[in-house]
Amino acid sequence: MSFYLLGYLAILYIAILRFFALRQDLPLTLFLYVFIGILGGIRFETGMDWPQYAGYFESISVEQGPFTSYAENNYRLAFEFGYFLLNYTIKYLGGELTSVFMVASVFCALSTYLIASTFSGNRVFIFVIYVSYNFIYMHFSTVRQSIAVGLFLLGLWAYLKLSNKKLMTLFFALSICFQISALLYIFIFTISLFTRNTLRYITLWAIGVIGVFIAMRLGSNFYQLLSQILPSSFAAKLMEYSGWDYQLSIRTYLFGFYIAGCALSLAWLELKEKRQPNFLPYTRKERLPLSLAVTSLMLSATFILLFPNNFALWTRTFNVASILFACVLSGFYYSTVRNYKPLFLAHLLVAAVAFAVSLNGAAEAMIPYKTIFDSQPTGLSG
Repeated sequence: MSFYLLGYLAILYIAILRFFALRQDLPLTLFLYVFIGILGGIRFETGMDWPQYAGYFESISVEQGPFTSYAENNYRLAFEFGYFLLNYTIKYLGGELTSVFMVASVFCALSTYLIASTFSGNRVFIFVIYVSYNFIYMHFSTVRQSIAVGLFLLGLWAYLKLSNKKLMTLFFALSICFQISALLYIFIFTISLFTRNTLRYITLWAIGVIGVFIAMRLGSNFYQLLSQILPSSFAAKLMEYSGWDYQLSIRTYLFGFYIAGCALSLAWLELKEKRQPNFLPYTRKERLPLSLAVTSLMLSATFILLFPNNFALWTRTFNVASILFACVLSGFYYSTVRNYKPLFLAHLLVAAVAFAVSLNGAAEAMIPYKTIFDSQPTGLSG
């Protein structure tokens, strides 16, 4: 475990050194994102997802065409066609499973760097938040999810930076081809387009969630209700999650309240900014990142409250929420550094604790860290 903790502390040390400097730090953060991507890409028999993805890769036949092979694949886990095609192509070209992991890990890291580079502020802060919440789940687990998140972030980049709606739509569609839960991200994007008053939006959301929570306590089966109105493939995945059982402690619920608090803090910062004498009203596109961050945070907190045993569901949304939150918060930091130092340091502290807790929970799958360059443990077992 010391291998991961020492690496994280080194990153945190760099962040603190650069934290109070208004510098873009693009070369430094690019190096850090690539490093994290490679670290997750060269792993061997390490990570929470290795057994299932290894079995799936071996089950794919390249003796047939891709469509026939996909239709006849009888592996116990049915994955989306986009992920199948990636595995099929790499296997057809003579590659191994580690090539799939390398593509997914580096792609996710670079996509995050690209979307982060479109925001002003402290890029190292964004990177630390990203690593704290996503290092384990995006680079050592949920390979399909990491690709889907990367494609969604590319879609946002195409819309925010290039103003290219067609390219955005293409990336969004591709994200669904790798993980059906990417429909959640498209839902977040669609809802965010219509948000105007952040504080009122959060209030109405909270009232609605409380109403649903009361209904569930009175005996309503919310899973069953959603399965009737959602697309069949997504409903099937949701019902699969409903059967999962996780032993959650009070700290999980506290983290849910913290996530909701993050959304409220963005609303508070927006309100303070609007009161500035030189404030100019947001355009629809300028407001979108804030709305995306708030919506994804509130949805993550909602999933924790309504489906406390469904770890997979709320982490799907929080993967994106944490990135968007860091990007938007960094923008506020850039405009008024002196006033918000304690706020940013507090978020770094929570992120560091979350990283340590996540690493401890995944220790069995993460230790020892093995790479493709050796078939024995590196000795960095902690």
